[in-house]
Amino acid sequence: MSTSIAPNVVDDGRRYIATAKVGRDRRRRRRFPRTTPLRTITTWIDDTCAELRKQKRTQQRLKGQIAGEIGLYVAGLPKGRSRANTRSYLMAWAHALGDVGRKAVTAGRLAQIVTDWIDAGVAASTLKHRRRELAKFLEAVKDHELEAIVRGLKTPREPKTPPRGAEMDLLHAIISGMDEHRTARHPGRGGRMFRNKARGRLLLWLWTGAEPATQQRLQATDIDLARGTITLPPREKGEGVEAVTLPLLGKAPEAAAAWLRAFAWGPCGTRALGRAFHTAVRSYVAREAAEGRTVTLPAGLTPKHLRHSFLSWLHVHCEDAAIVQVYAQHLHISTTMRYTRRVVSRRLQDVADRINGRAA
Repeated sequence: MSTSIAPNVVDDGRRYIATAKVGRDRRRRRRFPRTTPLRTITTWIDDTCAELRKQKRTQQRLKGQIAGEIGLYVAGLPKGRSRANTRSYLMAWAHALGDVGRKAVTAGRLAQIVTDWIDAGVAASTLKHRRRELAKFLEAVKDHELEAIVRGLKTPREPKTPPRGAEMDLLHAIISGMDEHRTARHPGRGGRMFRNKARGRLLLWLWTGAEPATQQRLQATDIDLARGTITLPPREKGEGVEAVTLPLLGKAPEAAAAWLRAFAWGPCGTRALGRAFHTAVRSYVAREAAEGRTVTLPAGLTPKHLRHSFLSWLHVHCEDAAIVQVYAQHLHISTTMRYTRRVVSRRLQDVADRINGRAA
């Protein structure tokens, strides 16, 4: 019995069968092993559809047809990850608009498509990328009138959530409890070294605020455990972003020592760090639950909260936004205030509660 797993892709129980079709009389089928990623299959379908359109019609007959022109445009792009992303964004427009001419596309029709996507739950960032890629395509085919309409489309913005932090001791316990002996990502191949590196990088991220991009430029000689200092390289280019030498605070010496022991300097994969962090969080919660304790974690806890937690913790202890700015390596104090605003608001509320309590 065949089961549909995606548009034009069915599972017959032994393998995946993909069908690329254009019109009623132009189609191709191909069988894929069941281990084949779905993205590879859809890529083959898109490329084959573009080839079939090119064989069925001449370039002149395709001129002005959205689906045909997009297929030819995508087929001519250099291969790579960016080509795959561009294909997915433009093919969404091709399917939504259908086989119509560019001159028949109106601003109202485009706005209705965007509205339908919003109702379907498409992310705001995806809508932004789709609009940008369609505008670039129209620029390539020199349809500047329709390009101006596309660039003027209103797409929602991603909601900006305020910086959130968690208790430093909780985060330190989560990261310190990481399993150093095995990892599901690289079973039997360098798993312990990867886990040690992830642990050292996350600890340094937590206790110094040094993000993965900063740690990539960090050298082993930049950490002086004898003096208890770390020299952070500049986060960006430009005036006022020089390397700074800062004292190691709290449990930062312990984090720096773990970073050095694991040889954690050099290239750093942010995605791999995220997976390691989430694995550590799940393991910590499972350990606490096995011992009968309940853990309350911030909603949507991610590695980005490590830096927010450190800067908030630092502001609580030093009560000086200028010092926090130096550690964060921000050009403007207004950027730093985003990290300290919640701390100040909490303090104000505490003061108000205390005064009201005394007044009562």
